[in-house]
Amino acid sequence: MFDVFGEFIHEYPGIFVLSVQVFIASVWAMQHLTGIFTIRQFTIPAVFYLTYLLMIFFPSFWVYLDRPGPFRDSFIIGVVSVLVTVPLGIFFANMVFGFSKKEVTVYFKAPVDETDDDMYTIHLILAVIAVGSAVIYFIRVPSIPLIQMISNPGEVLALTLAREESFKLLDPRWGGEASTNMFYLFLFLRTLLFPVIILSTMGYYLYTRKRKWLVLFLPTLLVGCFYAASSLSRAPISAIFMRVFFFLHLFNRGHVSRKTMIFFVGLMLTFPLLVTVFAYSTDISVWDGLGAIGTRLTYTPALDLYYYFEIFPSNHEYLYGHTLVKPFLKLFGAEYFYIENYVHLYISPNGIESGHANAAFISNFHADFGLFGVLMGGIFTGAFMQMLQIYLSRQRKTVLNIGVYSFIIYAIWALNFGSITSVLFVNGVIPVLILVWMIRFSSRIVKTFSLQTRQKIYVMPLR
Repeated sequence: MFDVFGEFIHEYPGIFVLSVQVFIASVWAMQHLTGIFTIRQFTIPAVFYLTYLLMIFFPSFWVYLDRPGPFRDSFIIGVVSVLVTVPLGIFFANMVFGFSKKEVTVYFKAPVDETDDDMYTIHLILAVIAVGSAVIYFIRVPSIPLIQMISNPGEVLALTLAREESFKLLDPRWGGEASTNMFYLFLFLRTLLFPVIILSTMGYYLYTRKRKWLVLFLPTLLVGCFYAASSLSRAPISAIFMRVFFFLHLFNRGHVSRKTMIFFVGLMLTFPLLVTVFAYSTDISVWDGLGAIGTRLTYTPALDLYYYFEIFPSNHEYLYGHTLVKPFLKLFGAEYFYIENYVHLYISPNGIESGHANAAFISNFHADFGLFGVLMGGIFTGAFMQMLQIYLSRQRKTVLNIGVYSFIIYAIWALNFGSITSVLFVNGVIPVLILVWMIRFSSRIVKTFSLQTRQKIYVMPLR
C-alpha cells in the first residue's frame, strides 16, 4: 500500500496534494460535526465516514494507477468529492434541526428507559412467523449450499450454481422455474425480520433478565444465523454479528471490553473465511483467505465503483433517475434497468448470467446524472444519515430504539457497496422504522386488551 502511495505521489503530485488537503479539512469538519474519533460514542455518519476512507477513498489511488485511461479522472474526482459533500450535508442537517454532537453524549450516557408495554407477545408472534417462513424456505429450495459445502468442499462451480439457485434465482425478475413472489418474504426475512427479532429479544433479556426472553432469543438466533448462512452469502451472518456488537455497545453506554470487540471481529470474519477457503477456492490457505477478504473489503469496492465511471456515459447513456426509481418500478411490475447486472456482465461477459456488481452509493448517482449527480447525491446522503442520527438520538433510549440504531448503523455502512435506494429499501432503513412502529403499536393494543380482560375477570360476579 505504501508503495502505491509512493508511486502515486511521484507520478501525480498535484492530484495527491489536493486530495490530502481535502482529506485533512474533511476529517477536521467531521470531528467537529459528529465526533468521528470519539470511539466510545459511535454515530451513524462516523461509522460510514471512517469505513468509506478504508474501503473507497484510500484504495481509489491504487485503482487510479491500475486503470490508465480517460475515465479515472472523473472517478477520483467523484471519490474525493464525498469528503466534501457528506460533511456539508451533515452541516445542513445540524443547522436545520439545531443539533449538536453533545446530544450524542447525552444519549450514550442515558440508561435504558423501558415502558411496561406487552412486548413479549408481539415478539413471540414475530419469532413464530420468522421461523415458520424459514422452514417454508428450506422446503422450497432444491438444496442447502451450506450443507453442500460441508459435505463437498472445494467444488467451486457446483457451489456457485447452488448459491444462485438457492436464493437469487428465486427472484421473479429472472422468470425461471424456481422464481416465486415469496422471494421478497425470504429476502426481508434475512435483511430485516430475523435481525430485528434477534436484537430486541436479546435486549429485553439483558434488561429484564427474565428466562422467557432468553428462551425466545436463543432459538431465534440459531435459526436466524443458519438461515443467513445457508445460501453461502457472506454478508448476512456477519451483519447479524455486527449489529449485535453495536447493540451491546449502545446498551452498555459505550463500554465494551477489548476482548468482546476482538471476539465479535472474529465472529464477523469466521464465516466469510470458511466460505472463501472451502466454497470459492480449490486450494488456498487460511492466510490467503484472510488476504482475499481484505481485498474484498478494500480494493474491490473501489474497483467496482470505478466501472460505473467507465461505463456511463461512454458505453451507456446516463439513466436520468432511472436507478433511483427502480424499487418503485419493481413494486408495480414495470420495466426497469437492472444496472447491477448490466455492470456485472460488462466486467465479466462470460460470468454467471444472474451476477450482480453493486458499488458505493455514488455509483448510481453517477450513472443517473454524472458528476453533478455525485455532488448533489453526496450532500443529500450526508444530510439523510445525519437526520437518522438526530431522530434516534432524540428518542427515548428503549430496547427497540437501540435495536433500530444498531440496525441502521450497518445499513448506512452498506452505502460503501450499495446504492441509496438499496440501503433505504432492501437493507431496510425504511422497513425497519415501519416494523418497529408496528411492534410498538401492537404491543399497546395487546396491553390494553390484557388489562380489559383482567378487569372483566375481576368484576365477574360469583355464582
